[in-house]
Amino acid sequence: MGTRGGGVARYDGLDLEVFTTRRRLASNYLNVLIEDQDRNVWMGTDQGLSRYDGLGFQNWLHQGEDSRAVLSLLEDRTGQLWVGTDQGIYRMEGDSLRAFLPQREELQQKILCLYEDRDGFIWVGLEKGLIGLRNESVQLYGRKQGVPAAMISALAEDQEGTLWMASYQGGIFQKKGDRFRRIWDSPPVLGRLFFDIQFDQEDNLWLATQDAGVIKWNRRDSTFRTFGEAQGLSNNQVRCLLVDSWGTVWMGTSGGGLSRYGGQMFEHWGRNDGIGGRYVYSVLEDKDCRIWMGVSAKGVTVFDKNQGFRSFGWEEGFLDIKVKSLFQDRKNRIWLGTEGAGLALFQDSSFRFFDGSSGLSDNWIRDIVEDKKGRLWVATAGGGLTRMEEIPDTTGPRFRFEYFREKEGLRSNRLNSLHLDQEGRIWIATASRGLSMIDAQDQITNLPLQDGQYQNAIRSLAEDHLGYLWMGTAGGGLLRLNMYPESGTYRFSSYRDGLTSGNVYLLAFDELGDLWAGSESGLDRLSFDPLQEPIAFRHFGQTEGFVGIETCQNSITRDRNGDLWVGTINGMTRFNPVNRVQSSRAPRLHLAQVRLFYQPIQQSPYRHTIGAWNQQVAGLTLPADENHLSFSFSAIDLQSPEGIQYSWWLEGGEKSWSPYQQEKSSTYSNLAPGTYTFHLRAKNIEGLESQPVKFSFAVEPPFWETWWFILGAIAVLGGLIFAFFRYRLNQVRQLAVKDREKLEVEKGLVELEQKALRLQMNPHFIFNALNSIQGLITEQDTKTARYYLAKFSKLMRMVLENSREGLIPVEEEIQTLEHYMAIERFCSGEKFEYEISVDEAIDPEEVLIPAMMIQPFIENAIIHGISHLPEKGHIKVQFRPQTGWMEVSVTDNGIGRNKAAQINAQQKQHHKSTALLVTQERLDLLTEDQNWSKSIQIIDLKTSKGAPAGTKVVVRIPWMRD
Repeated sequence: MGTRGGGVARYDGLDLEVFTTRRRLASNYLNVLIEDQDRNVWMGTDQGLSRYDGLGFQNWLHQGEDSRAVLSLLEDRTGQLWVGTDQGIYRMEGDSLRAFLPQREELQQKILCLYEDRDGFIWVGLEKGLIGLRNESVQLYGRKQGVPAAMISALAEDQEGTLWMASYQGGIFQKKGDRFRRIWDSPPVLGRLFFDIQFDQEDNLWLATQDAGVIKWNRRDSTFRTFGEAQGLSNNQVRCLLVDSWGTVWMGTSGGGLSRYGGQMFEHWGRNDGIGGRYVYSVLEDKDCRIWMGVSAKGVTVFDKNQGFRSFGWEEGFLDIKVKSLFQDRKNRIWLGTEGAGLALFQDSSFRFFDGSSGLSDNWIRDIVEDKKGRLWVATAGGGLTRMEEIPDTTGPRFRFEYFREKEGLRSNRLNSLHLDQEGRIWIATASRGLSMIDAQDQITNLPLQDGQYQNAIRSLAEDHLGYLWMGTAGGGLLRLNMYPESGTYRFSSYRDGLTSGNVYLLAFDELGDLWAGSESGLDRLSFDPLQEPIAFRHFGQTEGFVGIETCQNSITRDRNGDLWVGTINGMTRFNPVNRVQSSRAPRLHLAQVRLFYQPIQQSPYRHTIGAWNQQVAGLTLPADENHLSFSFSAIDLQSPEGIQYSWWLEGGEKSWSPYQQEKSSTYSNLAPGTYTFHLRAKNIEGLESQPVKFSFAVEPPFWETWWFILGAIAVLGGLIFAFFRYRLNQVRQLAVKDREKLEVEKGLVELEQKALRLQMNPHFIFNALNSIQGLITEQDTKTARYYLAKFSKLMRMVLENSREGLIPVEEEIQTLEHYMAIERFCSGEKFEYEISVDEAIDPEEVLIPAMMIQPFIENAIIHGISHLPEKGHIKVQFRPQTGWMEVSVTDNGIGRNKAAQINAQQKQHHKSTALLVTQERLDLLTEDQNWSKSIQIIDLKTSKGAPAGTKVVVRIPWMRD
C-alpha cells in the first residue's frame, strides 16, 4: 500500500510492516505500485522510482535536477519497464532509465496511467487525452475518437478484450473499434469523478469515485450497487482499487485508510434511516420475515423489506421505553420485554401489558424462551425467573405464574440470558454468580464458576451442533460446557486468547458453524476444528465495515436466509456469512528469514548463497562449529489469514513431517555433520496446501572426523600400544620371578579364603533373596522391598570388601552376620528368630578375627536344623573371651544332626558340606604354633528326656588386636 506521507506498507493479512525513507525509500509520498515478473516491487514516488527486491531499495530519478515524480508504471509482456512521470515517459534499459521519445512534445506532460492490452498495444493516459504506442509509433486519441480533453485516470480490459477508460471528469468510456464512446449517462455514474477502474474475477466492473465511494457494475444483470460509508466503507473518497488473487476487492481511500470487500458485506441502518432510536437492544425475525428491533427511544421498530421501517411508541399504543428482549411464541404472538414496564404482548395489532401487579416477579425483563409444553420462561434483572403457563379463557389470554428465585434455590435473582436445550432444560446465565439449570422436574442445579469473578458474570448463551453450551462473560472471554456429559460431571473450558475483548455481549452461530461474539469493539468470528476447538479468530470493526462498533447484550438473531442481524449502540447491522468468499486458492508460502546463530544469512560470510526474497541461489556448506540454523516463514491467505498452519521436515535429520501447527519458525541446533534439506508446506483453513518450499545445506565434519585424521590416529595409537606392551612385558617378567616364591607361600591361605567366599556367595541364597524381593515388588509392597533390597546390597558389599582383608574387626563381622540372618529370615517366611551378643570384655572395634569365619555355621544351622522345625526356630551367636583365645558359639534349637541326616538321605541329597573342612583348614593355618586339640567343636543338645534339642558349634580363635 502506497501512502501519501507514510511510505509504503506491506500487509500479509495479520501483520503490517512499514518502509519509509529511513530504509532508503526514495520518498514517503507514493503514487503507484507494481510487481514485476521477478517478484520485485516497483514504487513510483514524488521524488523518483524505487525498487525493492526483498533485501533493500534501489532508486532512480531521485537526486537533484533529475528528480521526477513517478505517476504510473507498467511492465509489458517482454519484461520492459515503462515509467510515467510528471515530465514524460522513461524506459528501463539495463540498469538505467532512458527518456522515451523526448522529441515528441505530446508525451512531455503528466503520464497518469499506462496499460498494455492483450494485443501488445500500450495505452498512455494523459492530462488531456490518450495516446497509443506500438514500438516507437505514436497515435493520438482526442475528441474525434471520442476521448474527452480531461484527465485519463485509469484503463482496464474486460474478459472479452474490450478496453475501458475512466476520465476523472468525463465519465466512463468503452472502446468500440477505433473510437471510444461514453456509457451510463445516468445515476449513479452520471456526474461522478473517477480515480480508478478494475474488473474482478467474475468480470464485474468496480469504479473508485471522488465522493460516492465505490460503484460496482454487475455484468450479468447490468445493475449497479454503491458501497459507501453507510455500507461500511471507511471513507467515500476512494483513490485506488485492487482485486487480489483470492477475489477480494481492496479499496484505498483518502483519509480513511484501507477497506476490503470479500463477499462479507455489512449493511447498516441508523436513526436517519427510520429506526426509532440510536441503540438497538434486541432483535427478532417473525414468521412473516419482518425484523423487530427493540430500540432506545421509541419502543420498538419493525422492518419490512417491502414497506421499510415502522416504529411503535406512545403514539402507536405502545411506550417510549427500552425493549431489552423480543420473542415470538408458537402461536405467533410477539412478546416484548421492557425496561421497567414488564412484558408487552402484541396480538391483533394491539398491545397488552403484564407487570408485577399481573404476577411477574419483576418489571425489568432480560430474556424470554418457550419450553416444549408451551410455557414461557421470563428472566428478569432482579426478580429471578418467572414461568408463565397459559390458562384457557375465552375473554383473553390468562396465565398462571410460578417463580424460581433465590429463596426457591436459584443462585441469583439478577439474570441476563436463557437457553432451552435439546432435553427441555432451561439454562440460566446470572449477572454475577455463574450458571444455573432447571430440569424437567423443576430441580435447580447451580454451577458457579471457580475461575474468577469475571467469569461468574455471564451475559449470553449459545449452543453448537455438538451440544456444547458457549457462554460470553463480562471480562473473562468465552466459556464452553458440555451439557450432555456421559459421566454426569460438568466441565468448563475457557477461551480468551484471540478475542478482541473479554467482554462478550452476544453470541450466535451462523450456517457455516462459525461462532460470532460481539463486544464493545465490534464482532469476532471464531472458526473451529472437528472437535469444536477454536483454530482461527477474525475481528470485524469499523475498518472492516462493522460501523456500529459496540454491540448490545443479546441483540442478535439469524434469519431464515442465514443473515445475521446485530444490534449496536449506533443502529442495526445485517451480515450474510454465506456470501463470504471461500478461499479456492492455496496460501502463498515463502521463507521469511534464514538465520545462522541468530544472525541473518545475508549478514554472514555466506550471503552469496541467498538472493532476492530469500531465495537460495547457491549451495550452503557450513563448518562443523557453525551448525545452528533457524528458519522463519510466512504463508499468505488474505481471505482467511488466521487459519494458516505450517508443517516442516528436515530431511537428513528427521524421519517425517511435523504435525500442522501455527508456529512460524523452526530452529535446529548442534546439527551433526551431513547433508540436509529443509522442506516446508502450509495449508489454509479450507485445507488447501501450498506448494512446498525447500532449502538445502550441508554441515562439514570436524577435522578429527575426517578419514585421513582417523587413519593417522589409528597408526599412532597402534605404535604407542605396541611400545607400552613391550615395556610392560619386560617389567612383568622381572617381577614374576620375585613374586613366584611369595605366591607359593600365600597360595594355600588364598585358596581357602576363596573357598569361604564362594560358600558365602551361595547362588541359591542370592536367587532366593532376589526372588523374594521381586515378590514384594509384584505385590506393590515397595516400602518393604526397598528395605530388604538395601539389606541385600549392604551384605553383598560387606562380603566383597571383607574378602579382600585377612582380618576384620568383630564389629564388621557382626554387621555382616546380622544382614545375612535378616535376609535368610525374610526368605524363609520369618521361620526363626536370632540374636547376637558380645561379652563386655571384648572391644568389637579393636579385636580382629578372620573374615567370613562364622557364616557357614549359621547357614548349616538354618538349612539342616531350623528349616525342618514345625515351629519357629531360634539361633543365638555369642562372642566370649577365654584365656588365650576368643570363643564364638552358634546355637540353634533345630532337629539335630542325626534327624537332619535322615531327612537328607530320604530326599536323596548327596551334597557334601565343605564348610567345616574349609574353616578347620583356615584355623589350622592360624594356629600352627598353638598346641590346640580342638579349634572347632560341635555339640548335640538334648532335652532332659534325651530328645534332640538342637546343635551348638563352638569356634576357638586366637586373640588378635588392631
